[in-house]
Amino acid sequence: MVKKLKVMDVELNHFSLRESFLIIEKYMKDSHMSTVRLVTMEQLAMAGQDGDVKESLTDTDLCIIEDEAILQAAGASPDPFGQDVDAHRFFEELLRRMVVLNKSVYLAGYDPDKVSAFKEYLSREYKHLNIIGYGVVSDDSQENENLINEINTVLPDVVLSILKSPVQDRFLNSHKDQIYTKVWVGLGSDESYAKSDGFFKRIWRKKIESRIFHYQVERYRTQKMREESKREMMEKNRMDHKDKESFDDKP
Repeated sequence: MVKKLKVMDVELNHFSLRESFLIIEKYMKDSHMSTVRLVTMEQLAMAGQDGDVKESLTDTDLCIIEDEAILQAAGASPDPFGQDVDAHRFFEELLRRMVVLNKSVYLAGYDPDKVSAFKEYLSREYKHLNIIGYGVVSDDSQENENLINEINTVLPDVVLSILKSPVQDRFLNSHKDQIYTKVWVGLGSDESYAKSDGFFKRIWRKKIESRIFHYQVERYRTQKMREESKREMMEKNRMDHKDKESFDDKP
């Protein structure tokens, strides 16, 4: 069942992992492109300051939550088994299903070397994954048009993107309706999946990131409350001034 999460005024369409895979398989049968994004704490913090990131995340059809801190910030109850915020499990299960279903995959990124390294990693770890091409998003509009034309020529079932925000957000906001693929999956990282950090190192990194994110969310809420209080005070002053003028105009 869909959960409408709201974090720092960004609305997210969140499902359990089990539901997410069923929905992605349905997307494979659609005639238009659907977007699936792994949503990170860094992206949400950025969305509070960047309208492109906020618009892109809000428009995302299916959001995979990267950390329980996001659920907590949205006031949602985390899965008791921790299975709905497991980014690596989502990544591995997604690729396994792509292999089983024999779906074609196109890789997109920003840095040519990292895209190439990602392709090598997938070819090594998922030998039967049908990778039919890869390309890079550029700051040049003509090169982006060439990339879109290439995707539309090979017609992949899935585009796996390792574009980071805000590059991915601006690209999707501008070109989403021009891309002919079934599903765009934004993994949100150049390196997370090709590298395997130690367990304890990963735990401590997440703890630090969660604390920073919690501080950013609280700062955002405080700033918003101050702005609302200021608006209310201005409106009260305006009404008081209007009432005074009305009183002064009486004979």
